[in-house]
Amino acid sequence: MFLMSADGSYIDLRIDGYQFPEHKAAGRQDWEANWLFIGGTVGGGDGETWSFRDPCLTTWEVRDLVQWLREAAAGRVEPSDGLVEDGPALAFLEPCLGLSVAESDGESRTIRVHLQCESAPPSHGLDPTAPSYGYSITLTLTPADLRTAAVAWEVMLSRYPER
Repeated sequence: MFLMSADGSYIDLRIDGYQFPEHKAAGRQDWEANWLFIGGTVGGGDGETWSFRDPCLTTWEVRDLVQWLREAAAGRVEPSDGLVEDGPALAFLEPCLGLSVAESDGESRTIRVHLQCESAPPSHGLDPTAPSYGYSITLTLTPADLRTAAVAWEVMLSRYPER
């Protein structure tokens, strides 16, 4: 899934395999069987670019991501100041990725992609005492861009079903 904003900021995220491809599921929501490597390439508005690969989403979290992208495209995710517990932003068990809506109008959505730990830029470091989601990239996208991203994630996930 490649998303680019008018200012040149971009993020390209993809499912890059199961963390434990040989693991046989031991029951419903077996965490070990369902961790996915997420690969990403990011270009910030400040010109810094980097890549990462980390097992930071589960199969069911990717399903949540697909739904969130659809809801954001439809204008049903309220803008917020960032990630807040039980709020409109999307966060996951591993704090590497998160999403929030900064602004929304009929023609565009300004989305923040929050990056921390292994997904943060090298200049940000892996400081475990840093505030959650201390780095974010802001992308102004159309509802069609977000719907296309949801479909792209759905297609990727079809190759890595819940086990």
